[in-house]
Amino acid sequence: MLKINIQDEVSRLRAVLLGTAKSNGPTPKVADCYDPKSKFHVLAGTYPNEADMLFEMEAVAAVFKKYDVTVYRPDVLENYNQIFSRDIAFCIEDKLLKPIFYQIEKKNSKRLSMCLHKSIQKISSNFQKNAM
Repeated sequence: MLKINIQDEVSRLRAVLLGTAKSNGPTPKVADCYDPKSKFHVLAGTYPNEADMLFEMEAVAAVFKKYDVTVYRPDVLENYNQIFSRDIAFCIEDKLLKPIFYQIEKKNSKRLSMCLHKSIQKISSNFQKNAM
């Protein structure tokens, strides 16, 4: 397990929270896109399918594992886009900073917030065990 003591942004990566494409749901409607790239690809008809996204995410996980990086994954929410679960917490020195989710997405925000909270708790408990 890890003892956190982050002094910079260029040291060796030891653990990461990587999203998942499992049960990603259907291609969103343009009005439901929350980022410009998704909107662009929906309009262009090039939005990726779940099988391609799963393949790419597992390839990223394999690279992390090859370099002995612990990979944490969120619990799967059925028919929900969780591919970008990163950046929900970060470390400075020996502190794990967790965000407060004021507005995530109007629909399903409670469900997503609970999933992200569970992922942070998993990471946080591993850090707390090693800090002792």
